[in-house]
Amino acid sequence: MSDSTSRTAPADSTGFPAHERPGFIKVAIELGTAVDDPDEPLRELDRQALARLTETVARVFRGVRPEPAEVVTCRYTETPDRDFIIDRHPNHPAIVLASPCSGHGFKFSVLSGKLAGELALSPPGDHDPPLWNKRFGFTRPAEPDDPLALEWRG
Repeated sequence: MSDSTSRTAPADSTGFPAHERPGFIKVAIELGTAVDDPDEPLRELDRQALARLTETVARVFRGVRPEPAEVVTCRYTETPDRDFIIDRHPNHPAIVLASPCSGHGFKFSVLSGKLAGELALSPPGDHDPPLWNKRFGFTRPAEPDDPLALEWRG
């Protein structure tokens, strides 16, 4: 099946119900645009990206009007390898730092909060939470040993 007829969304797009607006869905496309100054004004709307996202909605979501009801741009933080940082501070192990940002982090807020809480409530070195993965650490493996990590590392 060619990409133009596949009902699978591209890897750089997401969609989910918009609970704050019943009857609507929220869809997004990641543009990967670097922002040097978070206080700088938002850039103009990327019309090509909007057209690509509208086409994706038309192809993937049956029964959904593909034209947007509202277009909003969003900025978010990312780590260099696009994974979370949830680990003890390397020089001060009693301090737990959690940065479940990386664009997709909101989807994992419950898990990242649980993991940060487990680390914070355990003595340094005495607890290895079952959900913790070394790719969340300050010291990252050169190559991900988990194939799912490749999804976010491109």
